[in-house]
Amino acid sequence: MEDMETTNPVEGTIMPAAEVEDAVPPAHDLEQGEDVADDGTRQTEQAVDADDDYEEIEEDGRKVRIPSWLKPRLMMQADYTRKTQELAEARRAFEAERATVQQASDAERSAEANLHLIDRQIASSQNVDWNAWHESDPFEAQKAFAQYQLLKDARVETLGYLGTLRHERTLQEQQDTVRRLEQGSAELARDIKDWSPTLAAKLLDFGQRHCGFSQEDLNGIDDPRVVKVLHAAFQWEEHQKKQRQAQRHAAAQTTRPAARVGGTSPKSGLDDRLSPEEWLRRRNEQLRRRG
Repeated sequence: MEDMETTNPVEGTIMPAAEVEDAVPPAHDLEQGEDVADDGTRQTEQAVDADDDYEEIEEDGRKVRIPSWLKPRLMMQADYTRKTQELAEARRAFEAERATVQQASDAERSAEANLHLIDRQIASSQNVDWNAWHESDPFEAQKAFAQYQLLKDARVETLGYLGTLRHERTLQEQQDTVRRLEQGSAELARDIKDWSPTLAAKLLDFGQRHCGFSQEDLNGIDDPRVVKVLHAAFQWEEHQKKQRQAQRHAAAQTTRPAARVGGTSPKSGLDDRLSPEEWLRRRNEQLRRRG
C-alpha cells in the first residue's frame, strides 16, 4: 500500500481569509469629506449651513451663492471699482476739454498776433504819398499799393476769423457753465435732503444776511461744495435758533408773577388790609343796614 501523505486540517493548514463585504478601506482611500461610522460603513460629511449664512448675488450675468460675510467686501470692492472708473472718465473728459480749450486759446492768440502785425504794416503805409510815388516810380508804387490793399483784405479776414474764435469760446464757456450747473444741481439733490428752489432761495438770503456775500457773489457760485458749506452753516444757525426759542419757552413756563404787597382786598366785609377810609365806609354801611 503506497504511503499516502495526509494533512491535518487543524494544525499546519493556512486557511484563506474570509471575505468581508463591508471592509473598512485604508485612510488614504477615503474620499475627502468622508468619515467612517462605528459600524464600519462609509458616510459623507456634509456641512449643512443655514440659508441665512449665504446670499445670492449676480456676477457677470450669472447668479452665485456666497457666504454672507463676504458680500460686504465684494460690494465695497465693486463700489471702489465704480468710483475709480467714474474718476478716470471724469479725468479723461477734463483732459480732453483742457486740450480743446488750449487749442482754441492758441488759435486765438495766433490770430491776435497776426492782426497786430498786419495793423503795424498798414500803419507804416498810411502816411505814404501814393500820387507822388506813382509819378516818380509808377511800377514800384503800383506794386506797393497792391500790397497795401492785400494787407487791408487780410485784416478784414483775420478780424472775421478772430471773431469766430471768440464766439466759439464764449459759446463753449456758456455750455460748460450750464453743464457744471446741471451736474452741481444733481449732486446737491443727491447730498442735501429736501433740496428745492425754496431751500436754494433761503441759502441765498442766509448768505447775504449772515455771511456777507453779495448777490453777485452768490449768483456766481457754480461749485456744489461751496453750497454744501453754506447749507451746513444754515442748518447750524437754524439749530441754534430752535435752541434759543426752546430756552425762552422753558423760562416763560417757570416764571411766576410776583405777589402783590398786602394781598388782594376782600370783595365784601371788613378786613384789616382795607384802607381806613374803605374800612370806615363799609362799617357805616353795616350800621345803616342794621338800623
